[in-house]
Amino acid sequence: MKLRCLVVSVLLSLLALGFWGISIGQAEGVNDPPYFSRLSSYDALKDANKNGLYDTYNLWTDKGAMTVEGKVWSTTYSIRSGINPSRDLEIIRHYSNETLKKDGSSIIFDGRDDSGRRDITGKFLGKDKKVIWVETVAWNGGDDYRLTVIETK
Repeated sequence: MKLRCLVVSVLLSLLALGFWGISIGQAEGVNDPPYFSRLSSYDALKDANKNGLYDTYNLWTDKGAMTVEGKVWSTTYSIRSGINPSRDLEIIRHYSNETLKKDGSSIIFDGRDDSGRRDITGKFLGKDKKVIWVETVAWNGGDDYRLTVIETK
């Protein structure tokens, strides 16, 4: 009887978590890159992020790859189970519009990279007039995307 009550309690707790929109798959300790927020129906993946370490990063431009260096934040997101994903173009347009709202902004590339994934690269002026690069890449029809921010000196 006690075991049955325990099982029912656990199942009800899991059901309640799902009802309130709490995602069990969300990786703890994974923050969004600065200047931007994730799309609300996506969770960050634990093993696919960088958190502000100084590094180089290859961005896609109309002329091919370009390497920039600075503090790099990069997080990969995946759609929550049971939710219809945004289309890859919707994801790209969201971050394109968010980038263009910032001071000194421009879009450097908007299209598909050489692997066929939808990609956008932009830049804007951040704090202390630092150049901030942003890249968003969406794949799997919008099931997954990666947001990368590079803050240059």
